[in-house]
Amino acid sequence: MILKYNEYETELICKSSLFAGLEEEDIIKIAENVETLEFNEGDVIFSEDSLDNCLYLVVRGQIEIVRINEKHEETLITILSLNDFFGEMAFLTGEARTATARSKENSKLIKLDYDEFMMASAFSDYSKNKVILNIAKKLALRLTKVSHDYVKLLNVHNDYFNDMDSRSIFALSSKISEVRNKYLE
Repeated sequence: MILKYNEYETELICKSSLFAGLEEEDIIKIAENVETLEFNEGDVIFSEDSLDNCLYLVVRGQIEIVRINEKHEETLITILSLNDFFGEMAFLTGEARTATARSKENSKLIKLDYDEFMMASAFSDYSKNKVILNIAKKLALRLTKVSHDYVKLLNVHNDYFNDMDSRSIFALSSKISEVRNKYLE
């Protein structure tokens, strides 16, 4: 269901890291030009490999981000809640979605369409650039965390390599590659 913005959404936009550093008048313009969507528990917001260029900000509820492997098994990547945003990679690149986003409970989201955002004369170039920079910061923080987790995983298992047979080393190597691919695709 599509709803009109209200002052509550404007207040949430002000608190979101996505819109950090914007002037109040720019935030009000954004609030007036975005869609607010409601989803029931279990509703899919977008599916892995689908194409669109929208970004979403959680206003209420929780969103699960999952990946589905070739055996149709689900892996939970993360659960997002109030003021978290997602869909930023497709928003920036226009590429297919790398995961599925599903409402874990009744949820309300603000939807920001890339083309509409970039073409809207209501938004200053400063606002557009600031939002893109805020997204880049989030992606850089995520990449740093993944890199640290990957190094920790390698360090933990390096101690065991000397005592492992070749089958165990191969199995561990496969698992590390699977984890790496999960985060870096």
